[in-house]
Amino acid sequence: MSANFFIFRCLIFVTLSFTWYFSLLVVALPLSLWYLYSFRAYEFIVLGLLIDLYFLPAGMIPFYTVSFSVAVLAIELLKPRLNTKSQL
Repeated sequence: MSANFFIFRCLIFVTLSFTWYFSLLVVALPLSLWYLYSFRAYEFIVLGLLIDLYFLPAGMIPFYTVSFSVAVLAIELLKPRLNTKSQL
């Protein structure tokens, strides 16, 4: 893994963090799906936890943490099926 790859991934994740924090869903949803598909994105669960800890009142369901956890698990389970090439 090169330094350029690491910097690119960090910049994309910082962009995702800001877009989710400020609820810019038009940018956040497609970029998140691409990020989840391209990388192992377990840091999304931590991001969801941090957003929920900052905004969530006590006793409520942690929406971001649950939804990011489901998204990470679903994409990780679907990746092998999506990567297969059809044989002609």
